[in-house]
Amino acid sequence: MSLSPFSSLSPLVLATCGTPEAIAERLPGPAAELAGRLGWSLQTLDAEPDPQRLQSLQDRAVASAAAGGSLALLPVDPGLWIPAQGTWAAALGAWRLPALLLLPAAELRRGSPAALVALLRQEGVPLVGVIQLGGDWAAEERRRDGLPWIGCWPEHGLDAAASEDGAEQAEATLRCLRRACQGLAGGQ
Repeated sequence: MSLSPFSSLSPLVLATCGTPEAIAERLPGPAAELAGRLGWSLQTLDAEPDPQRLQSLQDRAVASAAAGGSLALLPVDPGLWIPAQGTWAAALGAWRLPALLLLPAAELRRGSPAALVALLRQEGVPLVGVIQLGGDWAAEERRRDGLPWIGCWPEHGLDAAASEDGAEQAEATLRCLRRACQGLAGGQ
C-alpha cells in the first residue's frame, strides 16, 4: 500500500542516535523494509547538509507526489554539530523536513528518545513520531513516556520476526505510521 495521499510529507527523514558507524549498521535494513512496505523510494542523505541537496529533496518530493513518497535516511545523529551551520536538527527544522525517529530498545534506558524528541521539537522539525527498533513493546510504558510513539519494528526485519505477535506489532506500527503521516500532512 502506497502513502501517495501523504506524499506532501516527502521526503520523510528517518533518523536515529549514535555514531555514524552504529547508524550505518543499524538503519539501512529497517529503512529499506519500511520504505518497501510503504511503497516509497529510499535515499540516503549526505553526512554534511548541503542546502542545494535539501532543496533538491523538496523539489523531487513535489515532482513525485503522484508516484508516492520517499524515505531519506540520515546517516548521522541529528544532534551532530556541523561546523559553521549548527546541528543536523537545525538544518532539518530550517527546511521543514519531517522526521521519523527509529530508536533501538536499548536507548530507552538512556533517555535518548526524550532527548531527541526535545531537540527536534526545539529546532522546529515536523516530527511524525518515534518507532522502537527491537525489544519487547510495552505499550502502557510508552504511553506514560508522553512521547509520540508509533510502535515497534522487529530489529532483524519482518521475515525474522520471532513470533506472530512480532509481525502483528509491525503491521500495527505501519498502520499507526500511515495515520501519523496523514495527520501531519493535514496539519501542514
